[in-house]
Amino acid sequence: MSHKKVCLSYDEVRLLAEKYSDCFMDWWHPDAIDCDTPMVLLRTCKDYFPMWWDPDKFDWSYSDLLAKYCSEYFPLWWNPDQYNWDEGSCDLACCCSDYFDVWWNPSKFQWKKGSWALAKYCNEYFVKWWDSKKFDWECASHELAKYCSRWLPVWWNAKKFNWKSGSKELAKYCSQYFDIWWNPRKFDWESGSIALVLYCTEYVNPRWRRLTEIAKKLLKLKSCTKRR
Repeated sequence: MSHKKVCLSYDEVRLLAEKYSDCFMDWWHPDAIDCDTPMVLLRTCKDYFPMWWDPDKFDWSYSDLLAKYCSEYFPLWWNPDQYNWDEGSCDLACCCSDYFDVWWNPSKFQWKKGSWALAKYCNEYFVKWWDSKKFDWECASHELAKYCSRWLPVWWNAKKFNWKSGSKELAKYCSQYFDIWWNPRKFDWESGSIALVLYCTEYVNPRWRRLTEIAKKLLKLKSCTKRR
């Protein structure tokens, strides 16, 4: 007696994945899936990724979700020609930094969307990805100063640096290079004054040292008052 083949639709697979991901082994069978890969599998059934992954059924326009939810299986799904670089460059930098040497491609990477992620999550590979012309200074100067401070002599550019968003980070994380970046006319005093007081004391003019010490005590007192 022959058995009729049962095919699951996209919505049926999605429902099973959402409600019964813990019982994946009980309902999953690749021959019973007659649809493209439901994106919900990336979130709810990623532990079973090697079993359900099929690059031919996957909609690669959503490949940024692969980087976001299934980074541990990167070697299985990575395909530089199919990957959606427009939407997923940032996710590669954020979630797949361990495989940086495999996926990095400066011509395909979306610098506008992902510069901040390179600085924050791929700073150990700074010398490989740094490009002052492609880097998005406007949006990522903050992360550059905070996470790539040790390379400041390499990347510093007073004209391109976003002083408004990054002055505080310069004072806090790049104080050792104070003589290189300091510019009283461009420095954003409104956001960075406190950081100057706290982290750049040794560069304060002697006549301001006493005021600096007082300011530190006031900040400490204010912090203690808030805790109470």
